[in-house]
Amino acid sequence: SSGINAEYGREFMTDLQEIGAGLGRTGTMSMKLAMEELGFDPCHHMRETFIHPERNHKALFQRILMDEDAEDALMKIFGGYKATMDYPGCLFYEEFMKLNPDAKVVLTVRDSPEAWVKSVNDTIFHLHAATNWFSWKLQGVVLKLFV
Repeated sequence: SSGINAEYGREFMTDLQEIGAGLGRTGTMSMKLAMEELGFDPCHHMRETFIHPERNHKALFQRILMDEDAEDALMKIFGGYKATMDYPGCLFYEEFMKLNPDAKVVLTVRDSPEAWVKSVNDTIFHLHAATNWFSWKLQGVVLKLFV
């Protein structure tokens, strides 16, 4: 994977050519690898939140949730990436479309909503829900929608 440009700003959102709108557990890691193989490298995936702690994801996401200069926070997290897949980027596909209307949107899905709920319950929620605020909040939304 190539390096990420350390400079952040609106002009770097024009690098974003592929926007992943699919939720996690819908083949997003395979899509990330495929995007990078096709030249959309680097591609942001949830793993990036651990690989690039200098981007201070937690504080920036708090700004986004509080709607405190959300556009600037998005650019600081995602600026310089050529593609996004998985969380947290999939939650902001509409904002990305506004920041770069020329980007293409890719929607990944599971065979059924039930298959997706089983997959996230067996993995993401099971492993992280007790300690991860994001997973806990998302699980609440999912349970309201599908259960």
